Amino acid sequence: MKTLNYNDSQEEMARGDSPKSVQCYMYETRASEEEARRHMQSMISDSWDIINSDLKTAHTSSLPRGFLAAAANLNRVVQCIYRHGDGHGSPEKTKTVDYIQSVLFNPVPL
Repeated sequence: MKTLNYNDSQEEMARGDSPKSVQCYMYETRASEEEARRHMQSMISDSWDIINSDLKTAHTSSLPRGFLAAAANLNRVVQCIYRHGDGHGSPEKTKTVDYIQSVLFNPVPL
C-alpha cells in the first residue's frame, strides 16, 4: 500500500493554510487523526485499484489508450511529488529535487 506523509499538516494549519483532507474528515466525522489518516489511505488505495483496472480494460474504452496512460502517469507523478511534501511549506523536507536529479543524472541502465 502506498503511504503519504502528513507530518507537515500541523505546521500548515499553524500558518493558517486551508484545512486538508485529514482535518476535514476529522471535523465531519469526529474521527481521530489516526482514523482519518487510515480512511484517506484507504481512499487512495481504492482509487489506484480503479485506475489500474481501467488501464487493464482500456481496449474496450472509447478513449485512446495513450490518453488513459497519460492520465494514470499524471496521477503517479502527483503522488510521488506530494508523498514527501511539495516543498512549499518546508523546502528542506522535499524529495522532489532528489527524484528529478536521480532521473536525469543517474538513469537506470538498460
